[in-house]
Order: sequence, then C-alpha cells, then structure tokens
Amino acid sequence: MNGNPNRTQLPSNNGTWANIIKFNVTGANVVAVGDSINSSLYYQYAGNASLTLSIYLVQGLNPYNMNGTLALQLHPSPTGAGSVSFYNNNLTLNTANISPGKYAVYSTITDGVHTRYLYAPEPVTIMSNGQAPVLTITTLQGRQLLIGVAGVSGRTIVLQTSSDLVNWVSLVTNTLASSNWSFTNTPAGSTTKSFYRGMLVEQP
Repeated sequence: MNGNPNRTQLPSNNGTWANIIKFNVTGANVVAVGDSINSSLYYQYAGNASLTLSIYLVQGLNPYNMNGTLALQLHPSPTGAGSVSFYNNNLTLNTANISPGKYAVYSTITDGVHTRYLYAPEPVTIMSNGQAPVLTITTLQGRQLLIGVAGVSGRTIVLQTSSDLVNWVSLVTNTLASSNWSFTNTPAGSTTKSFYRGMLVEQP
C-alpha cells in the first residue's frame, strides 16, 4: 500500500468473515465455583455458513495455548452486512467445572473456515465456596482505618477485630451486594495493635 513493500492490501470480504465487535463481563467478576458469570457480546456475519460462538476462561492471554476451559457455546444466526446482533447481559457462563483462581475471559466466533478472537477487558476471580474474603487496610487520618473486603457477591461476612489474635470482637455483619465492600474503623485509643479478619456466615 502506498508503495510500501512491507504491506499487502487485503481483499474486501464484505462481512463474510464473522467478527466479534465487543465483548464484556457485565455482572459480578468475583464469584464462587458453580455461580454464573454474566456477559454481553456484539457480532456481525454476512455469510451463510453455520456459526459457532464459544467463550473460555483461561489463566493467560494467549488463546493459541489451547488451555482454556469452555464456559459457553452456542450457534448464533447471521446478521447480514448492514446489521449487528448482540447478546445484552444474557450470556451466562458456567463455572461449575472451573478451578478456583484468577482468569481472563475470551470469545471466539467461527464459520468453520475463519475464526476471530476477542478478550473481555474484565478479569474474573473464581473462589471456592468456603474461601475466606480478602482484606486490604489503608490508613486514613489519625487512627482511622479503611478496611476493604473482597469476596463473593451475595455472601454474608462478619468483620472482626482483635488486639492479640486470640480474642476477637465482631464489628459489623454485611451481605455483599457486589464483590467489594469497605468499612471505616477507628481503634480505641488504648489499643497499640489491631488485627482484622473476615468470617463467612454459613448459608442456610
């Protein structure tokens, strides 16, 4: 192109190569094993072949490693060259066979000849059902502390404090509306050391 010998102009495919335009994780991205992950996807295809759309969870950013775990597969319909079809927050990814860990999520669409790949920008974390929440502690003004709690949406957590790691006092109980929650605490003036932990409340 433009006389550059290192570039080759590709022929127009008129939309006959299936293409994923946009792909996102739309719900909670920290879930327990067996919980669902919601996602949305926009695609276009003007060909006539049967399409296969697949979504994988993978611990890495190279889909060619072929080590992803299939979370969803379906067969969308062609859109035509002048239209785009979408699944808006209704692609439900199954995590029942996913081991706990941190994952990237990518989608593929193929007509059997050509395949396109697209990663969601949002990573996901799969936690075991009994895994304790993760705490982060940030010092604010004076003795005031901001305690961040990362856990599974819908789980109930008791936040506790101790000065000696033996005797624990409950500060607050909260059911997580999302995967992150924060709580502000000011230790008593006589306390020289403060420790915190989050305890899961067993589901009935």
